[in-house]
Amino acid sequence: MRSIMSGIVPTAAAETPSRRAQLVEFEDAAIGRWEARVSKLPADAAPRFLYGHYDVGLAVDGAFNVKTLSELREIIATAVRNHSGWPPFLTLNRAPFAPKPIDGAVEFWRGPDSDGSYAEPAHHDFWRVSPDGLLFTRRGYQEDGGYAQEMGLAPGRFFDINSASRRLGEAILEAFYIAQALEAADANLICHGRWIGLSGRRLTTLGNPNRTLFDKYDAEQNTYEAMQTVALHALPHALPEVIYSMLAPLYELFEFFRLPKRLVEEELASLQKNVF
Repeated sequence: MRSIMSGIVPTAAAETPSRRAQLVEFEDAAIGRWEARVSKLPADAAPRFLYGHYDVGLAVDGAFNVKTLSELREIIATAVRNHSGWPPFLTLNRAPFAPKPIDGAVEFWRGPDSDGSYAEPAHHDFWRVSPDGLLFTRRGYQEDGGYAQEMGLAPGRFFDINSASRRLGEAILEAFYIAQALEAADANLICHGRWIGLSGRRLTTLGNPNRTLFDKYDAEQNTYEAMQTVALHALPHALPEVIYSMLAPLYELFEFFRLPKRLVEEELASLQKNVF
């Protein structure tokens, strides 16, 4: 609690350096699987994330119960809590979206529907979870979808000051729930985020219209990534510290915009109040 009050991200036992390398290797393999999935789609298909996307990789670093793929699939389906209406590591059991066992991991892709139709980028998730306690998810930006366009925002041109806290926060929460179901003990959670397609975007307040931006903040850098480690036993209380430490430098890319810590705290508190 003292660490949280002082803004320090608490950790459990010392992080295993090789565990980060294992996570990055798992992420690379997952990205290869995603690329294979979308390679057969038309060039302008929404699941290709034409304007950008974000990735979240997570690793349980410590002791936990290793499960079979069948057991792991059930754990993911039951442990994930829906805080947003469309949570990370979402399971859809109908064809053609039901998770599959592929290359030693449970894999899900919300690609084209059975009739060949597409949804908006934020609803075309791809994720993989390994029995080794490694997780990866890729998703398109909500700012590039239909709701944003209804608000007059062109795809690929805007980045919300509120939603990123919720997106990253919910991904970490779901990994925390899965780790709890695996009975992880005295373990850390390594969190790795990557945002692609930032260049040319401008900050907006799409996710919470009650917040107002009076100036224009544009980004020129196209990609950003951050990695943080937190003790599982400190979650969810330490979530604002984790999210703020990872996102504050991201928002500085938009002409030195200073992300308010209170904004992060309020968005995460609002997120966790909801369970669909």
